[in-house]
Amino acid sequence: MNEKEIREQYVAIVELIKEKRLKEAIQLLTVWIGTEGGSLNGFQSRLESIGNTYGYMLEYMRKGSIDPERASLHGKVQLDLWELTDQMQLTLLDNASARYYHRVRRKIKTSEVYRPTASLIKVLESYSESVALSQVNEYQDIDEVLNNHENANQDLFLQTWANSAWSNDEYTAANDALVSDNLPVNDLCLLVSAVTLSLMECFDERKMVWLMDVSEREEAAVNQRAKIGLFILFILQSARISLYPKITARLSLHVGDEALAKELNRIYIQLLLSQETTKIDRRIREELMPEMIKNFNALNSPLTGRDDNEESDEEDNNPNWKIEQMQSELDEVIREMSEWQLQGADIYFTSFGYPMRSFLFFKKIQNWFYPFDSMHSSLVHGIGLNKNYPGEQAFNFLVSSALFCDCDKYTFSFMQLQAPPPLRQKMMEQVMAQLDAEQDVEQQIAEIKKHAARPESIANQYIHDLYRFFYLNQRKSEFTNIFQQTLMPYTNPLLDKIMSHTQLMTSAADFLFAKQRYDEAIDIYNLQIKNQQAGDYIYQKAAFCLQKQKRYAEALAYYRTADTLKPDDVWTLRHTATCYRMLKRYDEALATYKQVERMDGDNANTLFYIGSCLAELGQPNEALQYFFKLEYLNENNVKAWRGIAWCSFAKQKYEQALKYYDKLLASASPTTTDYLNCGHLHWVTGNIEAAIKCYAQVLSKADSRDQLFELMQHDREFLLGHGIDVDADLSLMLDMV
Repeated sequence: MNEKEIREQYVAIVELIKEKRLKEAIQLLTVWIGTEGGSLNGFQSRLESIGNTYGYMLEYMRKGSIDPERASLHGKVQLDLWELTDQMQLTLLDNASARYYHRVRRKIKTSEVYRPTASLIKVLESYSESVALSQVNEYQDIDEVLNNHENANQDLFLQTWANSAWSNDEYTAANDALVSDNLPVNDLCLLVSAVTLSLMECFDERKMVWLMDVSEREEAAVNQRAKIGLFILFILQSARISLYPKITARLSLHVGDEALAKELNRIYIQLLLSQETTKIDRRIREELMPEMIKNFNALNSPLTGRDDNEESDEEDNNPNWKIEQMQSELDEVIREMSEWQLQGADIYFTSFGYPMRSFLFFKKIQNWFYPFDSMHSSLVHGIGLNKNYPGEQAFNFLVSSALFCDCDKYTFSFMQLQAPPPLRQKMMEQVMAQLDAEQDVEQQIAEIKKHAARPESIANQYIHDLYRFFYLNQRKSEFTNIFQQTLMPYTNPLLDKIMSHTQLMTSAADFLFAKQRYDEAIDIYNLQIKNQQAGDYIYQKAAFCLQKQKRYAEALAYYRTADTLKPDDVWTLRHTATCYRMLKRYDEALATYKQVERMDGDNANTLFYIGSCLAELGQPNEALQYFFKLEYLNENNVKAWRGIAWCSFAKQKYEQALKYYDKLLASASPTTTDYLNCGHLHWVTGNIEAAIKCYAQVLSKADSRDQLFELMQHDREFLLGHGIDVDADLSLMLDMV
């Protein structure tokens, strides 16, 4: 079997296991072993043992025997089958797949220099002492110390990631690392990331329990990584994790833990915010940066753009007005970016993300997850131990700041080391410009470090590192990108009881609503409504989400409920009327719009839609009154012209209709429908040449002549009513266009 066939077979069997169709799963596994022959023969006896256990359970049930352990035994058989299927798939893929994960597994299996987990951790624990001894010798052997340390970290990362299930010895070594006083925090952080990636590849109960233990440590740098990893795994592997009693029992202890609920909800919103990075990046590159460059160049240009020989015009606009406008536009761009920054949005992906891929440092998978360290071998001589490194304060500010994730800090450092001195100085000046010149720099850096040490800051930086890994690393296609998944913890069987608090759910739904992610927001609002946690505010927003998805009937039901909870709200009534109108229930829409009119006065949109509903209900005279009123309030209202033109046409007031269609076609943005209806009017009044010109405009905007034909056929009855012999003349008219 090739890789695709192996994965398809695996998915088919796992689906049966999820649905508890265990007999069918056992049959498929038996066939799979028989088909593959030698490579899977080692799993035969284990499958037979599971099958026998399941057979005995069914036999007891068939005999009517009471077995209080039946449910737990059923779950264990389900779990054993799933784990067996995992190992069978891995065995086949290790021989068939070119993915880096399986290449690492193959290398570990055949390596003669494999170092056990405990040995690697001992090397890491000796690092601090080795650096201290090297310092005594003026760092003469620092390269060897760093290489030993980094090689051990690399081996531990790759072995942990590629290990599908920890042995007792490996689990013990990992637990020893967790309580070690000598293991550097950075190394423990890296191990947490390795375990997280490993669990995303293949689930292992021991690793999951270890990650839960790490999440309870005091150091925020470590526990935030673990909690983010757990949240991701709860989303991706909920069906699997739910089968492990030890894990579910431990989670149940946190039901009612408000502090943990708030923390997980904050991580959830931070992940949602990172999903916006692609949009932010596109907006910065394609809109904001070009605008900033344009305005900056204009503001700093030494020339006015006027020809030196051109006569001065004292009647001209004051050029300062233009400068003020450009400055205002520049300020607006800066304000928008500042708002993103305050929200914790990833605004530096644009600056650092693209150069990041060019550095060899990021060719090694573990380096995407290693906390910033100027003593890393790639930086130690240029920065870490360089007493003459320029811009030390600026560098300390950058590496201390919560604004930059670790990947960005490494990237900035590499850019600094490669830059010529003048450019390097300019970069440092730009960094220092973010500090307040009137305050003590060291004090400001101390405050920045304090802010960066907050759990929410650490979590945000790590999520930004994850985003860069899943989007920029050279093997990104080989990983499940969490930022491309739908994140919904409130219906997740592992998280719902912990996180489903009204206030938390509302904050997440409102975040999604503000980002116009209505399809995700509505799921949370619906859940709140189902749980009877909703007031008029929730019903309004839920209805609006449905309206934006064109689910007008469902939206209408929620708007009605909102109106019941908070009667006579103009916003609710206006949107209720819109839903009636989109459902072509014009009589109910008209009644609702008139209710809005009584409460809101001469609102232009309300007047227009009242006129539109009257026109749709076959009351053009009454509709005209509203359209003329709208024109009276705003003589350049194109909507009013359009309504007057159509209703006048319908009432055979052709001269009046033509007057307004002429105004429409002379306006800045005539629509295809305007040209179509004007063409109809000219045809009806016998001006064939003018009709042909209008229809030609429609054709130029249409996808094909067929579309023009369909539009004409749609208006067939209207044209017949105005004396056009459609059957005889329509084809002729089309041929003249």
